[in-house]
Amino acid sequence: MNILVCTKIVLDEEELKFSNGELDQTSNLKISNFDLSAIECALSIKEKNADCKIIGVYVGESLNSKLSKDLLSRGLDELINLKGVAVDSISAANAVCEYAKSIDAKIIITGSNSSDLFQGIFAPFLAAKLDAAYAGNVSAINAVSNIVDLNTSDSLNESHLNLDLPAVLSINPEYYEAKIPGMKAILQAAKKPSSEIAASNNVSKITTLKIEAPKSKDRAKQIFELKDFENFKSEFEKLL
Repeated sequence: MNILVCTKIVLDEEELKFSNGELDQTSNLKISNFDLSAIECALSIKEKNADCKIIGVYVGESLNSKLSKDLLSRGLDELINLKGVAVDSISAANAVCEYAKSIDAKIIITGSNSSDLFQGIFAPFLAAKLDAAYAGNVSAINAVSNIVDLNTSDSLNESHLNLDLPAVLSINPEYYEAKIPGMKAILQAAKKPSSEIAASNNVSKITTLKIEAPKSKDRAKQIFELKDFENFKSEFEKLL
């Protein structure tokens, strides 16, 4: 069984730089944190089904060797770079859809969001394109056969579901914490296959003109005394 894990490379939010108010695209890159949880979920499935092959897929320009090895050291069996331009979730989903069909992927796993756009639309759109079952906020994989038995959990509900395959799963990161690869895994990553394939059907209908930093606002420097709660409440509400 082929399990496809969708990954995204994003600007490191801890090292973002702005030049003349606009985002500096030369900032350091990293793997989206949400996608690391998706890899952990795939590994939990492989523990129950040893014949599974976990394939990581990334849409975009060529990956540098450091990021490729980082992804492979996390437990992927293979890494595929769908080379092309994917500036939005829809164009990326279109490209991944074509590749998922070509390898007959039975389970496609994604992060709940990406660390940059934080839209959460990639997974449901991909499921619709594939005409596949979809579950969001996946918190546990119980069993996999011709169906996937799983649990989902969010702030309002917990559910127990059976999904026909193929299925697209969006992972709740609270339940799949990424592990730091050990030295053995890092060394093995260099021996794992990594290849580039031209992305197809990933034409974007969105053009990003620029990304600006939010306008800064001076602090009000107002000090409130909590002795009189009602006065504090009324004064605070004026600032909202």
